[in-house]
Amino acid sequence: MRKIIDFKFPNGEIIKVNYLRNQKKKFVAKAPSPNFWGIRRTSIDELFFEFTYREQISIMYHELWHYHNNSKFEIKYRTNRLWLWLFFFINKPMLHAQEFNADLYALKMTNKKDTLSMLKKLEKMIKAGILPPSHEKTHPSIEERIKIIQKTKIVEDNLK
Repeated sequence: MRKIIDFKFPNGEIIKVNYLRNQKKKFVAKAPSPNFWGIRRTSIDELFFEFTYREQISIMYHELWHYHNNSKFEIKYRTNRLWLWLFFFINKPMLHAQEFNADLYALKMTNKKDTLSMLKKLEKMIKAGILPPSHEKTHPSIEERIKIIQKTKIVEDNLK
């Protein structure tokens, strides 16, 4: 079941998101991909609501980074699964770099505490079997992502 809901950022900006309930394959949030009409929206599952509002903000900024930086790739290659898997196989380091960059963008737009808290909660959900570890084919491990955030020096908290 799909419902379109508003997600409000602390600065007052509101974005429309697809709230997909009762999905067979569980997820927290997915980067937008165009629908039939070319409308692109981030999708969330009920697991998104297991996170605090501040962690949700980190998740949304992570997904927005993908929206702004991966959209050309998704439109071009998503239509051909063979190309997509070949691309993943050959370019795994590039895909990992994209995930690290999305995490760093979330960190920049929020703060270290909430970004780390969000990643640690994701890690717990994967270890508990709530979320499938399937995206580790295209994503670096949560442990690697946490280490990068912990090592990153950040000057200010952007969620005051």
